[in-house]
Amino acid sequence: MLEPDTLQQITNKNSARSERRAWVRYSCDLDTACRPLGGARGLQWPGEVRNLSAGGIALRLERRFEPGTVLAMDVQGRDESILRTLFARVMHVMLQNDDSWLLGCAFTNPLSEEDLKALRK
Repeated sequence: MLEPDTLQQITNKNSARSERRAWVRYSCDLDTACRPLGGARGLQWPGEVRNLSAGGIALRLERRFEPGTVLAMDVQGRDESILRTLFARVMHVMLQNDDSWLLGCAFTNPLSEEDLKALRK
């Protein structure tokens, strides 16, 4: 039989595992075009930024990229100007109901507070 303290420790371990994010995520809806690092410069795939944090980004794309792939992303502002080119490694990929792909990516270098604010405007 488990003692109450043991049960609490198991509950705490499971809770910690379910939420591993170190950064606050912000929902957003920005356009992007991305390509694998080292890929052909003119060949890009359009997509949408679904959420963003200082440490990573979630993208919806029509193309799947394998985990481990480093992407160069041109993130566009609301006025369609390129705000910045970001580099991130694909960490996980999920097929969506509309046959698009949701990619969870970690930035190669975390964003500064200023960069994060500029992208969220």
